[in-house]
Amino acid sequence: MTPLSLPVMNYRARQICHRILAIGVDWAAFSLSGFLAFELRFDFVLPAKYLYAMKGALCIWVFAKSIAFIVGRLDRGSWRYTSAHDTVRIFLANSIGSLLAGVAIYFLLGKWGVPHSVYILDWLLSCLLTLGGKANCSRCQNDQKLNSCEV
Repeated sequence: MTPLSLPVMNYRARQICHRILAIGVDWAAFSLSGFLAFELRFDFVLPAKYLYAMKGALCIWVFAKSIAFIVGRLDRGSWRYTSAHDTVRIFLANSIGSLLAGVAIYFLLGKWGVPHSVYILDWLLSCLLTLGGKANCSRCQNDQKLNSCEV
């Protein structure tokens, strides 16, 4: 095996950091969307009997949607070049992840574990937060690139 040059190692390190950041932003968006879906459903006063269901549902949503995003290859690529095609892919990955999570939640927590409106709210909020997170990161990257060029 040949040793890698310093520029190649730096490039790979940046790629790994980018993927870790992308996954972290997605996990935060998935968790926040699930939490807000429960809170909005109950007007920000969550009954104690739904606390266990919320914890389980959040774990399932984060796992299922993360798998859907990895399979959809949304953890790769540059955020700087976000297009309409990426928007469609994000909606599809969120939809597939929500469907998989909904089936898992139904079988693991039972029919009455999570109110039905929470599933719809979670999907809507998840789509908005993941698209917003990607757009915001894209803007931050562009602004950072512009600021570094102003020497």
